[in-house]
Amino acid sequence: MKGRDITTLNWAAGRSPSVLQKQALVLENLPLEGYRLQHMVGRYSTDNKVWRVLDPRGFELEIMTENLDFLFNHCDVKDRVLQGSLNLAHSL
Repeated sequence: MKGRDITTLNWAAGRSPSVLQKQALVLENLPLEGYRLQHMVGRYSTDNKVWRVLDPRGFELEIMTENLDFLFNHCDVKDRVLQGSLNLAHSL
């Protein structure tokens, strides 16, 4: 078992059984248009800051500030929408 697996299991141990029974959302890894920057989120237990990005399929992703910086250097943003066809799972 890998370190991340152990962390996930430890996190899930404190949750209700229904959390463990949910199925993962599996999507095709295709370039899409329409990713929208939402807002920054801070974590109470660390200094980590992440940015919420609304996926065009209707759910939010969280990306690290370093990844947002990469996106700013490789695409334009207009009205909080990342311009062009992006594959966030591939590029991040």
